[in-house]
Amino acid sequence: MNQLRHTHESLHTLFAELLSSYQGRLTDSGKSALLEELEARLTGQVMNRTQDMITDALMLANSSRAAVAGAQQRAGLAIITFGGVLVLVVGVTLFLAVRSISRPLAQLSESAPSWRPFSDEVIAVSGGRRLTSCAGRARWH
Repeated sequence: MNQLRHTHESLHTLFAELLSSYQGRLTDSGKSALLEELEARLTGQVMNRTQDMITDALMLANSSRAAVAGAQQRAGLAIITFGGVLVLVVGVTLFLAVRSISRPLAQLSESAPSWRPFSDEVIAVSGGRRLTSCAGRARWH
C-alpha cells in the first residue's frame, strides 16, 4: 500500500513537469524539439508509473481475495466444529435420558417376579406335561 502511495505521489510530480513542459513549448517555439522529447519521456514515465500502480492494485486485490478465502475456510471450520459439538451434546443428552428411564424400568422388572398379576398357573399335570394358564391362555408344556 505504501508503494502504491509513493507511485501516486511521483505520478503527480511527473504530471506537473509534463504540464510545465507543455506550457513552455507554447511560449518558446525555439526549443520545440527538445521539449517534445522531454514530453515524450515524461509521458512514458507517467505510463510506466500508471502500469506500476495497476500492478500494485492487482496485487492488493489478490491478497484481499486470499484473505477472504482464508476467512471463509475458518468460518466453515468453525461451523463444522460447532455442528460436531452440537451433535455430541444432543447424543450425550439422549444417552442420559434413556439411561434415566431404563434404570428404573430395569429395577421395576427385577422386582416384578415377586408380584406378577399374570403368572403361570398350573391347571393340570398329565404324563409329565403341565397345562398352564398365563394371562387367560392355556397351553401344554
